Amino acid sequence: MIDFIQQLIGGVALGCVYGLIALGFVLIYKATEVVNFGQGEIMMLGAFLSYTFIVMLGLDYWIGFLLCVIAMAIIGSLMERVVIRPILGYPQFSVVMATIGLG
Repeated sequence: MIDFIQQLIGGVALGCVYGLIALGFVLIYKATEVVNFGQGEIMMLGAFLSYTFIVMLGLDYWIGFLLCVIAMAIIGSLMERVVIRPILGYPQFSVVMATIGLG
């Protein structure tokens, strides 16, 4: 019975993660009308930055979290200004290829 409960909780947790990823795709598409296939890599960059700030540099959790949010906001803004915005008038395929290239 314990194994069943563990599997159930693990499955619900994994389903929640998949749901959050899908919501991220939908939110980005509805806001910008761009299919962003570099989303997972950008999320992993944020995870590595937070790991670097908190574990490797030994910063407090909330300070590392705040620095990670600020750094990812800057990186995301730069990627949008440098890569996405200049090609928005082109066909959808080129925008999709650019987001894959970001990954």
